Amino acid sequence: MSDINNIIVTESLKQTVKQNKDLLLQKVNSMMMNNSETAALIGGEINIPTMLDQQRNHIAYMNTVLLLGDFSLLFHTLPWVYRAYHNQGFRYDYFLAAFKLWRLAAEQTLTGLDKEELVKIYELLIEKHSRTIALSQQLQTESWPTQLPPLQEKLLASLISGRQKDVFSIVNDYLAKDADIADFYLNLIQPVMYQIGKKWELGEISVAEEHLASAIVSRILASFYQHVKVPDAVKGKMLITSAPNEFHEIGAWMIANMFELDGWDVHYLGANTPTKDVIAILKSFSPDVLGISITMAFNLDQVIDLVNHIKEDQELSRITVFLGGYLLRQFPELATVVHADYIAYSFEDARNKADEIADHTNE
Repeated sequence: MSDINNIIVTESLKQTVKQNKDLLLQKVNSMMMNNSETAALIGGEINIPTMLDQQRNHIAYMNTVLLLGDFSLLFHTLPWVYRAYHNQGFRYDYFLAAFKLWRLAAEQTLTGLDKEELVKIYELLIEKHSRTIALSQQLQTESWPTQLPPLQEKLLASLISGRQKDVFSIVNDYLAKDADIADFYLNLIQPVMYQIGKKWELGEISVAEEHLASAIVSRILASFYQHVKVPDAVKGKMLITSAPNEFHEIGAWMIANMFELDGWDVHYLGANTPTKDVIAILKSFSPDVLGISITMAFNLDQVIDLVNHIKEDQELSRITVFLGGYLLRQFPELATVVHADYIAYSFEDARNKADEIADHTNE
């Protein structure tokens, strides 16, 4: 039986997988698409796009695990992956079939010790398949309540069903009661969006319903300036962005708005901004703080690359890098692998640290 301690993660293996991950992905996708059992494994042909996304995310996260040489990350997050996709209609045996194809792709693509070690990894995943199923079934929901207060439940139902007029009516009534934007975001929008994410993870709503809800909330955020008077920027400059390849942007968008209301000159880059473009904006805007939001584990390697690039660039190394997002709520230990200056688990955390930076900068 394979053992994690017997796997040798050499620099050669790291670079080989990084250089060949697209070829490995292509081979696995081709074999899976030509497998007559695939449709049954994934809950029907309608889930083929989801399967292709899952395969792409898998090799991206595997690349991260190898670069860090930390297999505990893989085995810690894998039960969550099993549960999330099983609740979308995937059979557990899909993962077993996929791991066997990844092993075969490694045998066909790589050579020498690199091939042997990557094959060992997939053999270990195959051996631990039953245990991973058991762990996925033991997972408990997070600490926020399954039953929201009545107003939040009303907003949740309206978002999922796409009743935009009802959503905007709830929002306007809430803001008419002199609620500030931070209260509106953190006590109304944020818990509802967390609940939507949890409902997707548990298979209670579809991807389309999740996207519909997110699109409506994005419209609400776009109307931000209609409800507030933005103060003059007196504290400093801040750049907020989602992780490269990250398409979940609502949390970062809300944080950017709240910091702007708090007196910061904020540039917000939105979703999926490539690393080279983030670097270019950092050099032209020259902020005091960079805030990065990450939701999905498979984007961790790109965050690591971005932060390392900043720390190694003499022109940018003075910038204080904040890291936050939904991923760190689920797996706070992942923060240790990113060399950010500060990990923010809430807006209050981030604001207090940013105020310290502003006080120091303005002395």
